[in-house]
Amino acid sequence: MALTEITESIIRDLATTSSYLRGIEYFENGEVDRVWIENGKYHAYVRGTELYKVTISGKKGNIRTTCSCPYDWEGVCKHVVAVMLTVLNEKKAEEHKTNLQEITKLIEDTEPGKIKEFLLNILSNDEPALKDFRIFIVGEKETNATTDTYKREILKLLETSGSREDYYDDDYYGDYDSPIDDILSDFTETAEKYNRQGNYREAIKIYQAICDACIEGLENEKLEDFYDDIHYEAGIALKHMAENIGKLKASLNKKKVHFDYLLKLYETFDDRESIKHAFAQSVKSPEEAEYILNRAGDELSPPITFNLIMIKGDEDRAISFGKVHYKKYPEIAVNLSGIYLRRGKRKGAIETAEKALQVLEKKKNDLYDSVLTEHRTALRMFLDKCYIPEDDHKKFIENLVMLLDIEEDIRYYKKLRKYLKTDKEKTAILDRIDGVLKYNSKLLFDIYRIEDEHERLLNLAKENMRYDIFGSFSFQVGKCEPVMVSLSNHDNRCY
Repeated sequence: MALTEITESIIRDLATTSSYLRGIEYFENGEVDRVWIENGKYHAYVRGTELYKVTISGKKGNIRTTCSCPYDWEGVCKHVVAVMLTVLNEKKAEEHKTNLQEITKLIEDTEPGKIKEFLLNILSNDEPALKDFRIFIVGEKETNATTDTYKREILKLLETSGSREDYYDDDYYGDYDSPIDDILSDFTETAEKYNRQGNYREAIKIYQAICDACIEGLENEKLEDFYDDIHYEAGIALKHMAENIGKLKASLNKKKVHFDYLLKLYETFDDRESIKHAFAQSVKSPEEAEYILNRAGDELSPPITFNLIMIKGDEDRAISFGKVHYKKYPEIAVNLSGIYLRRGKRKGAIETAEKALQVLEKKKNDLYDSVLTEHRTALRMFLDKCYIPEDDHKKFIENLVMLLDIEEDIRYYKKLRKYLKTDKEKTAILDRIDGVLKYNSKLLFDIYRIEDEHERLLNLAKENMRYDIFGSFSFQVGKCEPVMVSLSNHDNRCY
C-alpha cells in the first residue's frame, strides 16, 4: 500500500491557520515523540497535555487522519500538523541524503591535497565558516570550555552596554533596539549549531551560561536600565536549555546534574512560567519525574508537581493532589478532568472544569492574560467534548459562544447554530453574541451573513464605516434598501 504523499501545500489545505501555526510550534519544540510506518499508514505519538496517538493514511485528495485529542473542529488538529511536518522534514532529509551521496562521490573522486587546498582557501577568508568548521570537527563531544567560561565572557560583554537611552531612535520615544539581544545572539547561534550537530551537552552549557549571566546581571546596578531585557533573555535561554536536556539520550545518573540545576534555579529565578515550561520540556520519563519529586519534596509549585506526577503515571496520586490544588491553580484542571473522564466519571470531570473556569474568568484582566487564555481555551474545548448537547443544552451553547469569543473562529458558530432549536433561541443567541463580540466587527459580519441578518449587517456597517469589512457588503445589493450614512469630515455616501 502506497504511503500518503505529504507536502507543505497539503498541510496548509488540511489545517486552519490556527492549527497550522500551533502545529509548527509542536514540531519545532520536538513534541513528536516518534513516527513509524505500519500497514501503509503513518503512526506517531505527540506530547500535549497528554500523550496523543496520531495516524495518517489515504491518498492525495482523500487523506484520512485520526488523533486521540478532543479536537473535532474544522480541519486537522495541531498534533496531526506536527506529525505531518515531521514526515515532511524526514522526506527533505532523505532528499538531502541523496545530495550528500553526490557530494560524497565528488569528494572521493578528488585528490586529498586538492580538498585541503580548497578548505584552506575557504577557511582563511571566512571567519564564520571557520567557526562552523570548528563546531563540526567537535561533533557530539563537549569542548573544554565550561559553563563558567561562557558566563564570564557574557558578563563582560553585558557590562559594556552603556545606557538604555543610547539605543533609542533620535526621538527618545521612538523605536528601541535592545543591545542585550545583539550581545547574546552570537552565543545563541553557536548553541543552536551545536544542537544541530547533536551536541546537546555543549548547547546546554551555553544556554545555562546565558541564563546564569542574565540572572547575575539582574543584580548589577550598572545594568538596571536593561532589567526587563535581561530578564526576558534569561527566560528564553532557560527554555532552550530545557529543550536540549529533553533531547539528551542519557541515563538518569548523567542527567541528574541538569535536574539539580533546575531545582536550584527554582529558588533564584522569579519567572515561574519559564521554570514550569523548563520542567515540562526536560523531564521525559517516570524515573526522572520521581527523582525530582523526591529531591524537591514540597518545595515546587503545585502545577509543576502535578505535571511531574502525571509524567510519572500515578493517576491516583494525581487525583488526590489535584483535588486539593486545582481551584487555586486552575491550569491543572484539564489533566485532572481528563483522568475523571477516562475513569467514566463525566460529572466529576465537568464539575472540575467548570469550577476552574470560574476562577480563570475572574482573572481575565490579569497581567498574564495570554497564559490564562490558553488555559481557558483548553478547559472550554474539554467541556465541549464532555457536554451532551441534548442534556446540557444551555451549557453546551454558552460554552461554544465563549470559544467563539476566545478563538475568534467562525467554525464555533457553525457548530453552535446546528443546535439552536427555535427562531426565538437563535435571536437570543445573536443578541448574546452581539455583546460578547462587540469589538470584533469582522467576525460579527461573517455570522450575520450566514444568517442573512440584513438589519444587523446594515447597523454594523453604520458603526464601522472605516473598516475593510465594508467592502464585503456588495453581496447585499438587491436584498436591502441602500443606507445613507453621514460621517463627520467625510462626504455623504450611499451604501
